Amino acid sequence: MAIPSTRNPTSLGCWRLRFKSGRTHPFSQPSGHAKKPLCTCLRWGGSLRERAGSPPGSGIVGDRIVDEEGPWVPASPPPARNANWLRYVAAGILLVAIYVTVSIVPLPLSNPPGNEETLEDLPPLALHSHVNLTITVRGESRLVPARIGIAVDLWNDHSLDSYGIPGIAPLHTHTASGRIHIESSIVRDYMLREFFAIWGQPLGPDRLLDATASPGEEIIMVVDGAERTLDPGLGLQDEMIVRIILR
Repeated sequence: MAIPSTRNPTSLGCWRLRFKSGRTHPFSQPSGHAKKPLCTCLRWGGSLRERAGSPPGSGIVGDRIVDEEGPWVPASPPPARNANWLRYVAAGILLVAIYVTVSIVPLPLSNPPGNEETLEDLPPLALHSHVNLTITVRGESRLVPARIGIAVDLWNDHSLDSYGIPGIAPLHTHTASGRIHIESSIVRDYMLREFFAIWGQPLGPDRLLDATASPGEEIIMVVDGAERTLDPGLGLQDEMIVRIILR
């Protein structure tokens, strides 16, 4: 709603309208024009209601300011009410885009210091096979973590490093599915205990990960469906399925 304002003290012959938002709008009148209130109530669809005491013909109509004795002066458009809201929406979309981009970009593998070889320098693989491992302790499935033999805290034994590609042990995992990758520059028999040594977890007649077999319990293994006594020296063959069970 517009209400009458005082004459601008710095400019003769210039009146100002003050809006509820605190913004003022100057408009021109001929010098010497008699003061009279220009108080109107405006809806920005173009309708006009005159306040009591305002001379007929004075006020704002549509997009113009009119006075019965003065000229028509263009009125300023209403403030953009949605400007701040649109900025918030744009900022939110940008943040979501950044989060999605960071989430889907794969992280580089962590390499031990000093390994700066390019792809052309990598030795060819003489052996590339896979073994599927699951572990159960007293009926509870245990996780075989991702990045064993890749992440620093999951790469504890380095005695086989010369057989792997730089930055990765020859026995390692990429995901937490329990699938062991054997990627070696030489052909040799890799054993189950060697994988556990790289992982840094115990495997023995009475020890399995952080669990110790109590009297009356045993640790057995099931290899390709056949149950057998635990053998840490088991040779790992391509697509072998190994289950280790403490029961």
